[in-house]
Amino acid sequence: LLQAIPSQPITIEVKEHKQAAMVIYYAKITHSCGTSELPVQNADEYPSLHPITSEGHTVPAEVLKKSIQTCRFSLYADAEAKPNLASVCLDFKGNSLVAVASDGNTLARLEHKDMVGEKAKAMSLMVPLLDDVLKDKEAMDVVVIRKNSNIICMQTDSASIYYCQTTYPYPRYDSVIPPVKDVRFEAVMNRQDLIS
Repeated sequence: LLQAIPSQPITIEVKEHKQAAMVIYYAKITHSCGTSELPVQNADEYPSLHPITSEGHTVPAEVLKKSIQTCRFSLYADAEAKPNLASVCLDFKGNSLVAVASDGNTLARLEHKDMVGEKAKAMSLMVPLLDDVLKDKEAMDVVVIRKNSNIICMQTDSASIYYCQTTYPYPRYDSVIPPVKDVRFEAVMNRQDLIS
């Protein structure tokens, strides 16, 4: 629904419907293309977000967007079955940021130099937000990543997105990919042969 709504003003009204002893809440979303209704929860039932006080690590928005877009083809499709493989892993190693995604069969890995931080996970939901950050000429084109136990906050000038990190460990992807120094072969072939 959110992807189908064109960029235009929308009106959101929260309504309630009493059914027997229950109260059901729904949001009525009105825009120029029509009206939609979605079930919603009472805000009092949501857990409160505690501020993350740890020092943030700054990553350029373009680098984060490229990392997510490059690796997300390898994400595991069923987030409930394997939640640790349903997001892109951002691993800060020394002065590098390594973005990794795997579905158990394929593995995508992208490394950016001169980044400092710690391991976190990023969802593909960040990409539209990063697009907005990169379009806004007045906004700082960086994302601050903060981590507190299992909560991760990715913060831009316009929004903060909180993730609850899964308790399952991310697979040891480095053991699958041999270091560059160990690769000792070179193949030279015709471009058309390679395509064939």
